[in-house]
Amino acid sequence: MTASIPAGHGRARDGSDSPESIEAAYAVLGPEAARIYRLFGVHPGDALSVDAVAAACHLTGFAAQKLLDGLTMAGLAEETTTDNIDDGAGTYRLHPPALTHARGLAATDPDRKRLWQRLAEWFLDGTFAAGRRLTPYRQDPPAVFTVLPRNVVVLDGRDQALDWLELELDNLQAVITALEEDQPLLAYQIAWGMWPVFHLLRQHTVRQRVDEIMVRCAVRLDHPPRIIEAWCRAGWGHYDRGEYADAVAVFGQAQDLCARSGDKSGAASAASGMGMTALALGHTDDAYQLLRDQEAVFAALRAHRAAGIAAYRIGLVHAAGGAHPLALTALTRAVTVLREGAPPDLYHLHLAGIAQARALIRCGRPDEAKAVLLEALREMTVLRSLHGQAEALLGLAEHAIDRGDTRLVYRRLAHAAECYAGAGDHADVALVHRLIAAHRPAVPGRPAGTAL
Repeated sequence: MTASIPAGHGRARDGSDSPESIEAAYAVLGPEAARIYRLFGVHPGDALSVDAVAAACHLTGFAAQKLLDGLTMAGLAEETTTDNIDDGAGTYRLHPPALTHARGLAATDPDRKRLWQRLAEWFLDGTFAAGRRLTPYRQDPPAVFTVLPRNVVVLDGRDQALDWLELELDNLQAVITALEEDQPLLAYQIAWGMWPVFHLLRQHTVRQRVDEIMVRCAVRLDHPPRIIEAWCRAGWGHYDRGEYADAVAVFGQAQDLCARSGDKSGAASAASGMGMTALALGHTDDAYQLLRDQEAVFAALRAHRAAGIAAYRIGLVHAAGGAHPLALTALTRAVTVLREGAPPDLYHLHLAGIAQARALIRCGRPDEAKAVLLEALREMTVLRSLHGQAEALLGLAEHAIDRGDTRLVYRRLAHAAECYAGAGDHADVALVHRLIAAHRPAVPGRPAGTAL
């Protein structure tokens, strides 16, 4: 989130940013406005929304808005705008000199502990609320809300949930960093709840930091299931960033702990990560050996979504080895299992559908594939997954290759490269650029496939 600072702001009402002027402006604030001012000093991030302030200070949204407007009129705060989020209104921050002053006051504020706890629990509640909209197949872990009622944050629909996570991403990272040492369980749970924003929007750099904190918190808690979950999530992060040696190391740690603790589900998850990493490295035989039993393990555990994802990954291995009929069988099974989920995992359902369509093309059934790919592109656009859109476009490019439509191939690939770049998937961008170089449309005097 990038905030813009209106010109001329940053000073108390008298135009001075001296400590004396800021202290004088603070001294005339009413009790509730002063509490909000000190809340900014407690908060480890830069900005707070009206809703966060209302929850932390036990106010209505209307009252919090009026008091924040008062801090703005006093020259102590400003409303921020954002580059990427439409719903950026209603977020405020103190000017830097005022923030320094507020943090000094917060250090000795008798309300500090309660304000901080209510604020941290509001962020936890928000991540859980977003997750129920975006990944409803994940069950919230048990969480203890000590000072804030649950379900304070209300998010109406998927778009608002993803907007909230994107808007609060910097704050969430700052909060779990501040919580890590003294409240590792709360930090772990917030990090767990942030998953949908990484799942759909990637955000590789922030995800890496959050995954590292999640691992440290799990280790500090000395709780094997959480350690395994955190290691597996960190391993997938390495995988998505193309850091395959690191992925193998982390998945290996998870496998070792699973073997000692008897965690069958965790062992299957870690083996799946190892298998997909082997596939990415071109070791298809190793990948198949690692993945072939996971579908049965998850099915026996009645983890149907995980079984469907395992079938999807087995299909990818078959496709990479050129066994397209076997790939089509596994991918059709994956689509069936994932579609029957209640509620379904739409992201993996459509990823499996894209892979199924590509197998259909290679099995000589391109007409069936096109409808599947177009539906997947629409759904991935609704999900706001640039990575998913790129995957669908890559499949549509293959369909255009099958038809011999070189110009459409080029357009599809160029669009896929843009989507991968937007998701931060740089290795995929490089791959698509190589495909573009091979499929550029011919121009007079120059053969097809040469640089334009």
